[in-house]
Amino acid sequence: MKNPALLSALKCAFVAVACMGGGQALAWSNTIIGGTDALFEPGSTTITPTSQAKLLQLAEQADQRGQIEVMIVVGHAETSEPDPVALSERRATAARFHMIQLGVAPRLIYTEAKGATRPLTGEAAALHRRAEVEYRGVYYRTPGTRGFRLLDTWLGIASSAAPRDTQAQDAWDAMTPLQFLPLIKDAALRARFLQKYQLLAIYRQDDGLLRQLQALASPDAVPDVLSPALMAAALGTPYAQASLAAALPRVDVRTPASRDFARALWCGAPFEWRPLIDRATMQRIRISQMLADLPPAAQQEWVVCAARRGRPEVSAEDLRFLTSHRLGLDAPGSHSRTALHEAVLSSDPTAVRALLTAGANPNAADADGKTPLHLVPSASLGPMSVAPWETKRALWDALLASGASTSIADKQGAIPILEPK
Repeated sequence: MKNPALLSALKCAFVAVACMGGGQALAWSNTIIGGTDALFEPGSTTITPTSQAKLLQLAEQADQRGQIEVMIVVGHAETSEPDPVALSERRATAARFHMIQLGVAPRLIYTEAKGATRPLTGEAAALHRRAEVEYRGVYYRTPGTRGFRLLDTWLGIASSAAPRDTQAQDAWDAMTPLQFLPLIKDAALRARFLQKYQLLAIYRQDDGLLRQLQALASPDAVPDVLSPALMAAALGTPYAQASLAAALPRVDVRTPASRDFARALWCGAPFEWRPLIDRATMQRIRISQMLADLPPAAQQEWVVCAARRGRPEVSAEDLRFLTSHRLGLDAPGSHSRTALHEAVLSSDPTAVRALLTAGANPNAADADGKTPLHLVPSASLGPMSVAPWETKRALWDALLASGASTSIADKQGAIPILEPK
């Protein structure tokens, strides 16, 4: 897809974002950018395995961070390669095709060929046998729906597109993801594409599409029941509930994927999946065996998730469930902080009270010697906003009421102080 005027405008947009200045400006922007190079062997349009891994990482990064608005792919070649202009165009097309396989909507990807306009020699020559892949987008995250946004964009644009000149655009643009799926020959890419489309179908609560996708799955492939089951737990459509029920007996908490699945059930959107995941269900997936083997940092994550249920009676029940399986409420995590430290930093008085009621130590010290009381002034509502003073006061009072000491000094000799309003 080539349009010189449009490509020029898009590059200006990239430059404008890059020139916004220091971290202070970018911290307050919802713009996201990313990029990498796809390298090729001499005279070839086959992307090297190392570069394929980098492109996969780029697609996953875009999926997790936000919503792609545009992607630019610029092909390059060496002067020593035959017909470098045509070769650089084919390389740009190959990289574009690969990104489509990874779930990026075709209409968002623009290509350009540079030929060998910047000849390089020696070791640097390999860097010129490449396609530059860059994207620009906006930060956007929907809790519990990781992995569907790129394909959702694909369908959204296709459904709203106006009649167009088909000669000016690639044939891929007229295809839906399902029509495109047979073109993916690589088994791993095909499985990943199908799995992401399953997530999208569950997100759209389209049971008919889910059954259609199930029929497309390779009969000899080992199905990934866990990722769709997580979406099923969050959304609970009839087919999704059946998918969840089918997944549970196959969970083996000795495997990393199953451990991640169990943690996601525990820490996911609690008020959406909780009616489906009762205590008996957690026992069915042999959660007791897994909890007994959790390292301290993972224990802390489970404790934090339980404390943040929002409803005190639910948090209390979940914390009792964890302590009955010998999980320590004061297990150290990042920087040796306990769940209570994390609850204070995230400005969650309800979680703080739940942990204190369950028996968490209000005077536990992190790697800097700071107790949860030391961290109350640092409580925030996220990276861009501090917690209101009233919330900090509630955190302070809850800790004091449970025996937190104002006389314990950290490693710098500072004692906890809450400045007056």
